[in-house]
Amino acid sequence: MVIFDNVSNGYRDIFLPLACEDEVLRGAIRAVAAQHLALRHPGFQGIAEIGRAAIISRLRRDSLQASSDSIVNLRTWATLIVLLVGETITGSPEYSHLLRTLLSLMPSLCQMEATPAYRFLVQQTHMFQFLGQPLLNETQGMNALGFHPSHYLDWTDYELPPESRHNRVLWVVRQAFIEASQIYILRATTNHDLWDRLESLKQLVSRVDPDEQGAHALVWVCFIAAADSTDPEHRRFFTERMNQVFAKTKFQNIVAAVRTLPEIWAQQGSGRWTSNLIQLTPTLIM
Repeated sequence: MVIFDNVSNGYRDIFLPLACEDEVLRGAIRAVAAQHLALRHPGFQGIAEIGRAAIISRLRRDSLQASSDSIVNLRTWATLIVLLVGETITGSPEYSHLLRTLLSLMPSLCQMEATPAYRFLVQQTHMFQFLGQPLLNETQGMNALGFHPSHYLDWTDYELPPESRHNRVLWVVRQAFIEASQIYILRATTNHDLWDRLESLKQLVSRVDPDEQGAHALVWVCFIAAADSTDPEHRRFFTERMNQVFAKTKFQNIVAAVRTLPEIWAQQGSGRWTSNLIQLTPTLIM
């Protein structure tokens, strides 16, 4: 869920200490861990489903209480983020409810003290806004992707020394997200052939070897590019890169995304694929 796990990972360094103090966040982490384990050990599936349902039920109950403190706090915020991580693991179509809940709470959440935990949560929320809103509907997608990239791409910021080997990959990743977002915007607003942009993005993504650290972060980029591709080579390249990430992570959202591409391609020429992604691809792709 982060680009360079060996540099910093707030899911481990921030969320786990918070979970030691909060049973709801602790339960969410257990449920999502079980979801991940269930990919290889199906016996964990029942534990994961029961745990997830219990946490969502608790959040709903808290939201109905008179005091807003029970829902608008760092631990609840972190719980929503963790549950959304679980949606990427399972490829669940129910992600939209959690994402909309998170977005509805943002005005209140952003009034908190700017601690390291707060800053990490803001960055991760920006990630889900940037990558998730275009999948909900075109208007929200345009609002998120049309914003200045530095606002929503702060989750790609790392304090790296100039000589770090990660700097090249990080530059490519950031630029690839910017280019892919432009492809989405242009498809939503024009009917132009974007072959040149897709070829440029292909060359950009090719600069990161599939086995390099950070390559897993490009799933959304490759999905957007694949969805807009008409060239068989572009379709093959971007789909193959997604499958290469799946071979390592096993996250089911990637399988769901690849599975829906033929249907998206079949509709090219009859409408904008950006206008009905929630129906074509009802999963959180990232």
